[in-house]
Amino acid sequence: MIVMEVPAFLELSSIKAKLLFVAYQLWLIVSYLIGGSIGDRMTKYFSKISGHVPKYFAEIKSDRNFPYYYFWRNTLLAPFRKKEANLDGYVPSVPVTYMFGTHKPAQFHGSKWLNYLKKNNGEFHSFEAGHWFLKKFKQPVVDIIKRRARL
Repeated sequence: MIVMEVPAFLELSSIKAKLLFVAYQLWLIVSYLIGGSIGDRMTKYFSKISGHVPKYFAEIKSDRNFPYYYFWRNTLLAPFRKKEANLDGYVPSVPVTYMFGTHKPAQFHGSKWLNYLKKNNGEFHSFEAGHWFLKKFKQPVVDIIKRRARL
């Protein structure tokens, strides 16, 4: 399993990390719910202020924010569901390769996740970049994925 940026064991270690996590996701959720041209403009605005203006910028749409909506919806509804439906206690049954950029305002993982990987035939790779480390490190990421796929 290849995981980029968001680990299985989310761990926000500071107040700043927690606030940033909730604020950016809330903005993208609201843009998803509004949709249309307003939601699209909100999503593009967020992309610009966060320093990510890709070649496909004109194609960025608010409907791509659906993972944030469903993450929070499922999290908030979790207390009302059967434990199995929430994946409580889920542990990957295959080796995990985790990749992340080191120059982000906040990391979403902590030592618990990295230690889990070390103990369970997993691995992690950090890149001297921000959230969009793939932009700068495309080939190393592809090489890691190819190598892990052969295992």
